[in-house]
Amino acid sequence: MNQPEQTLVEHFQSIQDYRENHNKKHLLIDIIVVTVCCVICGANNFVEIQTIANEKLDWLRTFLALPNGIPSHDTFNRVFARINPEELRSCFLSWVRATFPGQEIHHIALDGKELHHSQDGDNDFANLRMISAWSVDHGIVLGQAVVADDSNEITAVPQLLKTIDIAGCHFTADALHCQTNLVKTLTKGDATFTIGVKANQKALYQSIVETFTQLKQIPEAPLHSYTTIEKGHGRLETRTYSFTADLSRVSTVGSWDGIENIGMVESERRIGGKIEQETRYYINRGDTRVQDFSNHVRSHWSIENNLHWRLDVIFNEDGAHLRVDHAPENMAIIRHIAVNLLTSERTMKVGTQAKRLRAACSNQYLEKVIKSDSIQKARIS
Repeated sequence: MNQPEQTLVEHFQSIQDYRENHNKKHLLIDIIVVTVCCVICGANNFVEIQTIANEKLDWLRTFLALPNGIPSHDTFNRVFARINPEELRSCFLSWVRATFPGQEIHHIALDGKELHHSQDGDNDFANLRMISAWSVDHGIVLGQAVVADDSNEITAVPQLLKTIDIAGCHFTADALHCQTNLVKTLTKGDATFTIGVKANQKALYQSIVETFTQLKQIPEAPLHSYTTIEKGHGRLETRTYSFTADLSRVSTVGSWDGIENIGMVESERRIGGKIEQETRYYINRGDTRVQDFSNHVRSHWSIENNLHWRLDVIFNEDGAHLRVDHAPENMAIIRHIAVNLLTSERTMKVGTQAKRLRAACSNQYLEKVIKSDSIQKARIS
């Protein structure tokens, strides 16, 4: 998939090195690429990065200079605390476009995640919060944006969308992002969407609830329904999806540029004698069938199951006690790079953790993951 000129080395070597020349024992690009390789191999902190890198020193020197060997864990920490995260993020986006070209991106899920233990009490910084754009079709991170300490995900989304070609994509998001500005931006950008609606948009929410309540009582109403039943592990889940283009009862529809449909999901979960019921509502643009609507609702949660869960459980992101300066944000980007590379390597039909272990044990497999055959053609002299 990669071309020789499209490598980690070339895409990340443009990052400005803040260090004075007399203090440089290690090349900045070496530090960055070594970190990516070691995170792929299972390292979840700087001590582990140093440990794995020392074991792989000879192999790393086949495509990196490493004039003074492997940096200490303190050096890794200091460097990632000082790298400009905007530059690292820009290089990440450039690398994603180059590394995964020609893949049609249809469904993009937007969701935020808080990095626990990343707060900096001395500087009065709260836990780092990031919102990611996740390609549901290909299982890769397309981009991310940091949520400011004094703000929320709503303000970060416009910045994130500027980094993505949104035309022709279908976006899904939870009710926090049910905002007129977001709907307008997606519509103007020739994108479609399925976005949750809750009482934070009181008038819209009440109108949608009333619409479905009334339509369900009219035999010939333009209401389409679809039901799924799933069994397993002593659990029975039934979901009924309802979908309509009848917006005549939605009093505020004029304020929501681009809405074409509204949807409802009624779910029931039975575990033993316990029954849980929930009803959720959505605004939609672009879907013409209730089955398409149901697919977008269900597959949105892959960002939780396939990204956030892996970051927390496999990469131990919530256990990473990084608090100093830009280290939490920069390492979050590095983990996203590792997720993308491990996901795109498909010769092993195993989970992410097994791939990390294989990469730690086999340089040959690690080369497959990072496509080192192309990296080696961009040697650092």
